[in-house]
Amino acid sequence: MYASAKTDFLILASSSIITGIAPAIWIYTTALVVDALVAKPPADLLSLQPVLAVWAVAFLLPRLMTPIMQYYQANLAERFTAYINLSLMDKSSRLKGLSHLDDEHYYNCIKSLEEGVRSRPVNVVSVMFFMIRDAITIIAICVMLLSITWWLPIILLLGLCPGIIATLRFRELAWKALLSRSIQAREMEYLSHIALNAGFSLESRIYSYFPWLKRRYSLLFKRTHEEMRVTRRKATLGTLPIEIFSVACIIAMVYWCLVQIQEGAFTLGTIVFLLQSLALGHAALFAVVESVGIIFERGLFFTLYFDFLAIQDSLVEGAGKAVPPQIIRFTDVSFTYPNGVKAVKNVSFDIKRGERIAIVGANGSGKSTLIKLLLRFYDPTSGCIEVDERNLRTIEIDGWRACFGVVPQEIVHYAFTVRENIHLSNIEQPDPDDHAALQALDIAGLSNLSTPPHTALDLRLGKEFSGLELSGGQWQKLSIARAFFRDPDLLILDEPSAALDPKSEVRFFASLQALAKGKTTLFITHRLGAVRLADRIFVMRNGELIESGTHEELLHLNGEFASLWQAQVNQYQFKPIHTAHPESASCK
Repeated sequence: MYASAKTDFLILASSSIITGIAPAIWIYTTALVVDALVAKPPADLLSLQPVLAVWAVAFLLPRLMTPIMQYYQANLAERFTAYINLSLMDKSSRLKGLSHLDDEHYYNCIKSLEEGVRSRPVNVVSVMFFMIRDAITIIAICVMLLSITWWLPIILLLGLCPGIIATLRFRELAWKALLSRSIQAREMEYLSHIALNAGFSLESRIYSYFPWLKRRYSLLFKRTHEEMRVTRRKATLGTLPIEIFSVACIIAMVYWCLVQIQEGAFTLGTIVFLLQSLALGHAALFAVVESVGIIFERGLFFTLYFDFLAIQDSLVEGAGKAVPPQIIRFTDVSFTYPNGVKAVKNVSFDIKRGERIAIVGANGSGKSTLIKLLLRFYDPTSGCIEVDERNLRTIEIDGWRACFGVVPQEIVHYAFTVRENIHLSNIEQPDPDDHAALQALDIAGLSNLSTPPHTALDLRLGKEFSGLELSGGQWQKLSIARAFFRDPDLLILDEPSAALDPKSEVRFFASLQALAKGKTTLFITHRLGAVRLADRIFVMRNGELIESGTHEELLHLNGEFASLWQAQVNQYQFKPIHTAHPESASCK
């Protein structure tokens, strides 16, 4: 917190100390004034001016400083929240591999962080300085009570400690229960997301599955609510005796004061001092107890924060400089995901610079995993990937990935302007006249997004910020534009035409041969008509590379590829559909 805004932190810390001492001084000077006024003869008001001045300052100072503290608290809270968010973003950017995404604990951690980061840093800032202020007040009152009798501060603090223990126990139980239900909470949020998100609106209304969603949500809520209710009941029953003891301490002190007053042992000023001290001390005690509980709960949130920062990357950074490769070689490469699924089995092949390679196969055959290994999101479980006879593990990761332009299978929708969407692939590349961005739009077939074309670059996209919502095919074209804007040496196109209409698909693949000239290109596709553009075709099945060759060679081989090819060819061959006689089929 201090590192996020040093000046604001120091001002708030100083203000908390001052406003914490002021109430105790005010109580003490009040006692002095009362004793002076009831004395015989009464004290002269002129002689009381210094005391009255201190009394007025101690009374007014906390009230005058409250808006100032609120101002600096808001500043510190905003900067602290931004600091937490930026540190999470920085940590995420330094995780080069994807293994952590396969861990369910990671998703639970992220869920809790996403929920907590919106409010918990802000709460910590406000509560912490209030706690400091109240703690200073208690300390000051205890010091003054020592002047009356030594055991009063001890009794006062004895009432504080059990309350803190009880509150911490309750907060810890509640936090553990919250974490234990994080899976259910994620599913509940997902169900709500389905019901409210535009992406599901068509099917949800056609199939009318809202009642099922609500029943499932209600069942999950009932289960998790019952768990939390039991936890709260246990915590409440367990802390009740401690709270009773705390209140008994306060009652004992008040009773002692009443006895002393009845016996005439105290002056009127001392009586006022005692009663105000006990009242203010009691209020400050309960405020500190509550603040400690909140800080403790927020501290449990920050344990997740530090756990996330402590996640170790699954990849070891290489030191070798990345250059556009002349040859990429897979040698007996196998890979098993952390969940035990063996996705790639003993795959070997070479890719030469400038080659166009198509990778085909059924769903789940290992095609996308090969790409993830090539981009070094994972390291092979066994075998070796070499780049110009250097192990891929020895090459600097960001430098290696900078050689690639990628159109992923799952198209990402960025709610930015068209220009920003395109520039994301090479954010530092200068493009003062937007020539490269417009060229990328034209390559992708999006130059007609608006007239004239250059005005399209300033269009804000996505419904999140009242922007233009593109069709699925247009989002895919934008992803293609982003990949080509980078002008990469290697292109990876994972189902690049899945969302394109037939004319756009024909246009894209017709231009790909010229656009990808000199670039090493790998494309994954189920539409086998496009693979004729490839120099070689790799056929995957159950994680194994079972066939490799040109289009003609694989057809002549009459194996898996020929079977897939013939299956698609049959879809486009006209076969008459025999129907019943018109008279028998007519409506009555």
